[in-house]
Amino acid sequence: MTDDWPDPWMDRLKGAIRDALSDSSPTEIDVDWAARSIDRARNFGLLEEKPNSLPAGQNASEAELRQFHDACARVAEIAEGLHRPAVAALFDEGLNVRDIVQKMGEAQEIARAAFGAVQGEVARGRPPKVVARDVTCSAGWAYERLTGKRPTFSTDPLTSEVTGAWPSFLAAVFEALYIEASVTAQVQRFRVRTRSPFIART
Repeated sequence: MTDDWPDPWMDRLKGAIRDALSDSSPTEIDVDWAARSIDRARNFGLLEEKPNSLPAGQNASEAELRQFHDACARVAEIAEGLHRPAVAALFDEGLNVRDIVQKMGEAQEIARAAFGAVQGEVARGRPPKVVARDVTCSAGWAYERLTGKRPTFSTDPLTSEVTGAWPSFLAAVFEALYIEASVTAQVQRFRVRTRSPFIART
């Protein structure tokens, strides 16, 4: 994608940042920086939340290896059954069918060996909301840089709900990115452990 290609997703996020921080009148450069930083955090979070980053028990792990083994066998079977025109077309595009058959055979052997060695992991509790956590952290630093204020909040003693400019900003970011997570829970977990370089020293 070129830099000038329209990106509705990023435009939506930038719009949310501008609206939520309108009182601070952030520059377009700062808005662009904040949006890219937050989106980068979201992407890293999505990678961590993928199934291959999560624990699984012994039975589930063994079942996955069996499924992988059988899938490799099926690919090899299909490849061996291709007729000459398909084989030639694939070869012209840089794919040697014989190599695929060989690789699938090797993968099946490795899967059989892994089946006897795999050790399941116990998943404790619900999977963490990594995307929400990472976006909250990035949004907190962005909020501080663009407003010059620390991401603080007030808590209602009756409902325990949080209020303030920082939670409102985070709620706008979550909505723009379609993140379904509790703003209250996220801002309560988020703490700035070190002094930020975005706050002017006095």
